[in-house]
Amino acid sequence: MWQIGCARTDITPPVGIWQAGFGARTSPSTGVHIPLHTTAFVIGDGTRTAVVCTNDLVGLSRPEIERIRALAAERCDGLDPGDILVCCTHTHSGPAVSTYLRGQPKDLGYIEWLCGAIAHTIVEAVGGMQPATLHRAEGRVEGFNHNRRDESGYCEKRLAWLEARDADGGVIGGIVNFTAHPTMLTGQNLLLSGDYAGVLTQELSRELDAPVGMLNGCHGNINAFPRAHTDLGIVEDHGRRLAAEVLRLRDGLVEVPDGDLDVRTRMVELTFGPPQPRALYEEIAADTEQPGYVNDWARDVLARYQGDPVDGSEQGEVMVIRIGDVAVIGIPGHAFAEVGRDIVAALPGLFVLNANHANDYLGYFGTREAHAEGGYEIEFAYRFNSSFRWAMDADTTERIQQACIDLARG
Repeated sequence: MWQIGCARTDITPPVGIWQAGFGARTSPSTGVHIPLHTTAFVIGDGTRTAVVCTNDLVGLSRPEIERIRALAAERCDGLDPGDILVCCTHTHSGPAVSTYLRGQPKDLGYIEWLCGAIAHTIVEAVGGMQPATLHRAEGRVEGFNHNRRDESGYCEKRLAWLEARDADGGVIGGIVNFTAHPTMLTGQNLLLSGDYAGVLTQELSRELDAPVGMLNGCHGNINAFPRAHTDLGIVEDHGRRLAAEVLRLRDGLVEVPDGDLDVRTRMVELTFGPPQPRALYEEIAADTEQPGYVNDWARDVLARYQGDPVDGSEQGEVMVIRIGDVAVIGIPGHAFAEVGRDIVAALPGLFVLNANHANDYLGYFGTREAHAEGGYEIEFAYRFNSSFRWAMDADTTERIQQACIDLARG
């Protein structure tokens, strides 16, 4: 049997904190729709322990990830910080917490508390580990999401579920894997919320009386549907209906055979296309017609990169946790749905759970076709949440995708 422990903690910040996700917001939060949570799912095979920790947040950058890993590992004997996967649902109604996110002020005191709270939840889950079996199920659902760039384009409809049970058959915890931006609530919403993803895990945690977290799949070009704007009822109905689909999946649960637990990582080169003249960034930094966060991005680029023209690559971590025939795949940004589809197709015989915004918050990994078309994700979004000199190119996406496949195959 596996050794599994799960824990879930409320991480809702104080009302008045600024929210992340929509640059058009001009006011801080005014209330709470539903509490935000961190959920830790810890599994061991007697020789190694791995952690999957999901959070109702837009994203966490590398400095926060490293802080969480260090805090948790120093309090858990035998837990390697490199065996901890920390990811976010990408709700656009949670607090501004990422180091590189621009546009809204950040509460540094809350961020410090948050890192400690997430680490404490991991420690709690480790402390609760017990003999357990693991079960999985998957299906397809319609009417919950759509391709936001092309209504006729590919949209990921897969819904997957992983459930841990104790020796008596009781539920210890679970992980749901679905693919869609949690942007049903738009920039007009000033209530802190996990959006549909928060409702989904809240409903499942209540129904199963056990901690449940969500891994958001490759949702770079996928939105939840329909948009609710500020209509909380639409969001709540969406999350409850999706939870009901998960509960139906449980009728077909299959036990995951005992096997090896392994954690594999690879640092992948991130490249950005042709170098740009330094004068271009100086011009953008001084352009008063640009939003302030674009000016800030250009200044950060000038500080980060030396030389003229501005050139250089970066690194991003891909992580795969193999649990027998289950592969939890951590991607450090939001990949397009076609990337997730192709990863699953390349891994027959494995039960794949793609987790975006895992161990970093790097931006969009678009397909080669998307780069040819352009659009928000390709041409502009990187200025909002990174200090990179330009958008990551299609070669980067293909390296990320191949790393996921290689690591999962072992």
